[in-house]
Amino acid sequence: MRGSFDRFQAKGNLMALSLALNDPDAGPAEIAAEMAEIVSGIHADHIRHGISYAGHRVLFGVDLDTPRNRAVLDTVWTRTTTVMPDQLNAWPSR
Repeated sequence: MRGSFDRFQAKGNLMALSLALNDPDAGPAEIAAEMAEIVSGIHADHIRHGISYAGHRVLFGVDLDTPRNRAVLDTVWTRTTTVMPDQLNAWPSR
């Protein structure tokens, strides 16, 4: 099954609209817990619709390596990623 951009965007919006992520007082553990729940639902939807490969778009500001942003990235990465050996170096140097 091939997805549509609207469905892709809707899943990205779920992550962006996270209550914990938008709460300046929320800590990394709270953000990670909510992201895990959101990403698990997205993954279940992919399985239900027979989607075997999907990308995730996560947008941040200028600093990716804050504790809050790291909580999002680590959670999305560990909950959704299966890396095949030939994908580890997708853009080899020339």
